[in-house]
Amino acid sequence: MSSLKDVSALAGVNVSTVSRYLSGKLTVRKETEDRIKEAIRALDYRPNSVARALKLRRTGTVGIIVPNSANPVFAEIVSGVYRVLSDYGYAYIQTASENDKDRELTCFQQLQERQVDGILAIGSARPGDRYEQWVAEGAIRKTPTVFINRFYDQPQYLRVLTDFAGGTCRAAEYCLQRGRRRVAMVTGVPGLEETAVKERGYRRCLAGHGLEMEPGQVQPGFYRYEESYRAAGYLLKLFQPDAILAVNDLAAIAALNCALDMGLRVPEDLAVIGFGHSETAALTSPGLTTVEQHKAYCGQRGAQKLIDLLEGKRPVSEMVETELVLRGSV
Repeated sequence: MSSLKDVSALAGVNVSTVSRYLSGKLTVRKETEDRIKEAIRALDYRPNSVARALKLRRTGTVGIIVPNSANPVFAEIVSGVYRVLSDYGYAYIQTASENDKDRELTCFQQLQERQVDGILAIGSARPGDRYEQWVAEGAIRKTPTVFINRFYDQPQYLRVLTDFAGGTCRAAEYCLQRGRRRVAMVTGVPGLEETAVKERGYRRCLAGHGLEMEPGQVQPGFYRYEESYRAAGYLLKLFQPDAILAVNDLAAIAALNCALDMGLRVPEDLAVIGFGHSETAALTSPGLTTVEQHKAYCGQRGAQKLIDLLEGKRPVSEMVETELVLRGSV
């Protein structure tokens, strides 16, 4: 088993430097920090978490709240979180709100009762967001919290955000640049924050090209295949788009299949673009063009910011850019 001395030798620094860095008592240059982290990974060093927790009066545990534990989007974000937490010797407790704001409050309270060192709250806000209540009560100040993909205007929230608006705007822009002029959208759950942010980017792009929205041009798919299929069918019959953007890849696949079932050619008659870059996006025929949102990376950045908070640093919120993954559906 590797020791602290082994890590310091490989990183080329003193043992005391590594020890004080891991305890959060020392801030080092990025180059030194990178060498220490690389040495920890190379040697598979695992600090004595029990002794460290007693010394620092911490549990060595982080709480995670996700909207749905079965959703692969959140699972991939959590995989990025784990990658960073394991480097620092932290374990985690994961809870799921099941998209219920009252249950979400219960998850937060349960994690506090378990005395987790910090909390990572993942996912979009719903109407009646409970975090506002927690801030008013000072609960978040007692338990350091980082939000991943929950958009707030208040600067006191520490967040890692995917540029959802920029992603949908980029997708719409790609369609418009290739001569598509009737670009419709299948959105998610009305009132859900992620739905609103993505739709805002889509509308911003169309307005920038002087295109006015028509009635029925945007239809909710509620993040489900069947509802998205029906929404796409409505659009294709009544709005007759030449491109459909979708709030996620599942909705895009539903739109693509609906178009093919109606005898349309993709992409000749209709372009389809998803969001999320899921594994299934490459398995459709034609392959689905989608917006990559770097889910695991967002998890890594959120976890690192929480670690930084726990070590007395002052991290700032971050926006993660998206990119378009081109396949045969456009």
